[in-house]
Amino acid sequence: MYIIPVYNMTILPNAVTFLGKDAFQKSTGSPAEAGERVILLPTRTDNEQAHLSGSDFRELAVSGVIGCPDIHGFVEVKTLDRVRVDAADVLPGGKIRLSVSQHPEDRDLSSEQEQAKYLALKDALLEFSKNQDWAPMAKYMLSFCDTLNGLITLLSPFMELEAEERYALLAENSAKARAERIEQLIYEWIEMARLSGEGNEKREQDYRKIYRENAIKKQIAYLQQQLDELHPENISELRKLEQRLEASEMNETAEKEARKVLQRIKGEGENSQEYSMLYDYLDFLVGLPWKKEPVQEIPLDEARQTLDAEHYGLKKIKERIIQQIAVLNLKKSQSGSILCFV
Repeated sequence: MYIIPVYNMTILPNAVTFLGKDAFQKSTGSPAEAGERVILLPTRTDNEQAHLSGSDFRELAVSGVIGCPDIHGFVEVKTLDRVRVDAADVLPGGKIRLSVSQHPEDRDLSSEQEQAKYLALKDALLEFSKNQDWAPMAKYMLSFCDTLNGLITLLSPFMELEAEERYALLAENSAKARAERIEQLIYEWIEMARLSGEGNEKREQDYRKIYRENAIKKQIAYLQQQLDELHPENISELRKLEQRLEASEMNETAEKEARKVLQRIKGEGENSQEYSMLYDYLDFLVGLPWKKEPVQEIPLDEARQTLDAEHYGLKKIKERIIQQIAVLNLKKSQSGSILCFV
């Protein structure tokens, strides 16, 4: 018999699950063989540990039998019944010794009712997956399960279930309550996946629209540049202003405002009453020093000479200006407080 600790998995009776072949090699030192009995032992942690102790295992486990020992590198295990772990020890070398007893569930759900729920869920999954790239794989994987427990076991690696949620399904004694919980989990997962897919599709559409718009703008700009180079004598004053705007290195907010004004000028035309005012405003905007200049220290003696040459008297004001320049030199900055002289 193989005793296999399982991590981060939903393990239920009457289902099919797949485990890595190395798990069986670690259990007994020999590879998995078809028909051999297995006990799948859920752990309390999702992180695979190098050293386990008896307290690391859950109270319930699942018995099973090996089906196909090699499916694309995995071992197929057909689970049978729940068992209670009465005692568990980890022997030197990592082998596990167990004492278990039967722990049947309350069969308060008829086979016909369970089969109807299973078929409805399977149809919903096939319907959801048929337009997906992974539809053939989904159909292939669904062929391995024919029970409700098998469906949730199959899907659990793709669902965001906490460790306690997965174990709660195994610990549920009522077959009816477990079936209802499985229905809820799978239908919710389908809806969440559908909404996520719709959101991704909408984002892709928005991105494609933005990319197309940018490509068209670049093409228009390229063609306009070619025309300007072919006929430089025909470049209008507005086009020259637009070229200055493109070369101004404005920040994002200023450029947005400038292009808004530019579009308004183009839309209203030269005959508009506000054309001259808007043109002058845009000309003022692009004429501002938007490029960030490197900080340069201002010699104080040179500043004093300039102030004395340009202004008569005003001794206190000149001293305050010199102080301000000295502070800016020390701070290695070109920005500071605003001086207001009255």
